[in-house]
Amino acid sequence: MSDKEKITSTKEKSYVAEAINPIAADIELLSKMTFAEDAMGGPSAWQAVSNVALNRLKDGRYGKNLTEVVHKMSSAIRTKSPQWQKVDSGKMNPFEQLVYDRINKEVTKVMSKKNVDNTKGAVLFENIDKYGFPKTWDKSKVQAVAKVGRHTYFKEK
Repeated sequence: MSDKEKITSTKEKSYVAEAINPIAADIELLSKMTFAEDAMGGPSAWQAVSNVALNRLKDGRYGKNLTEVVHKMSSAIRTKSPQWQKVDSGKMNPFEQLVYDRINKEVTKVMSKKNVDNTKGAVLFENIDKYGFPKTWDKSKVQAVAKVGRHTYFKEK
């Protein structure tokens, strides 16, 4: 199967899954993105990354649906990081699969009506300790509102 056929096949499966159960498709995408962004962060970090995506969706400026929001927000997806490629292809080792399954459970909780946003409405996050403040962000237009695991979470002013 050529790369083009694989991409087409994957897209067709995605559309079918979304048509059958759009919530399950959103949970899967959000779980994959969370794995790629912070697999080793633990439950509260996984919830936080997922909450940012939901906060962006609620805001309305970051995309019209969760798929659009997630693809725009995730550097792991945009750069096709090794973590993203691994989770997107499903080629994870047993430990990674266990982590992904736990992430999926946390994302399912985040997508429920009982979710409590542990980022206090944040729409941005970064590992400031490791990477510093992003050069593309205007410091005067963002405010740190939470720190969960390695990431600091920000609202736009």
